[in-house]
Amino acid sequence: MDAMQQQSMDTAKEVRRIERIKLIKAALKRLEEGDYGYCLNCDATISNGRLRLDPSFSLCIDCAK
Repeated sequence: MDAMQQQSMDTAKEVRRIERIKLIKAALKRLEEGDYGYCLNCDATISNGRLRLDPSFSLCIDCAK
């Protein structure tokens, strides 16, 4: 792997890390506001199993499809 490929991979990894942090901060904000666990599209409850899989999920399974 050359230096340019490595730099490209590192940049992509950093972009994913920053996006993940944004999702976590948004989930924490919903938790503070009392909206955590409810779908942003339809207000349905997001299943506990889905939230255990990824606590930052903001959509129920139906809206995520």
